Amino acid sequence: SAEAFEFISEELRGESCMALPAVVGDGLLLRHASDALRADREIALEALRQTPCSARYVAQTLLSDRTFALEAMRLQGRALEFVVDFQSDEEVVLAAVVQDSRALQHASQRLIACQEFALRALR
Repeated sequence: SAEAFEFISEELRGESCMALPAVVGDGLLLRHASDALRADREIALEALRQTPCSARYVAQTLLSDRTFALEAMRLQGRALEFVVDFQSDEEVVLAAVVQDSRALQHASQRLIACQEFALRALR
C-alpha cells in the first residue's frame, strides 16, 4: 500500500518510480519524498491532485513559480494558502476560486477589498 512509502529506505524514497505511486495513493506522503522529488513538477502536482494540504511539502522553488502556481490552483484551489507569493495575483487567485470558492479566504486583503475583482470572483 502507499503508506509503506514512509518506511522504505531514504534512497528508494528518492526514486520517482517509488514516489509517484505513493503520492497517487496519498498526496501527503510527499513529505517523505526526497527534496529533489518535492521539487519535481509532476510528482508535486499529483500530490496536490490528491489533497491541497500536500502543498506544504512542495519545494519552495515550485511554490514560487507562477506557472506551477496556476497549474496547481486549477487542481486544488484551497492550496492557495501555501502559494503566498501569488495571493495578490489576480489570475492565480481567480483560478483558485473557480476551482474552490473557499480559496478566497487566502487571497490578499487588497484583492478581497477590490470591487472589480470581487465581481469577477462571484461569477
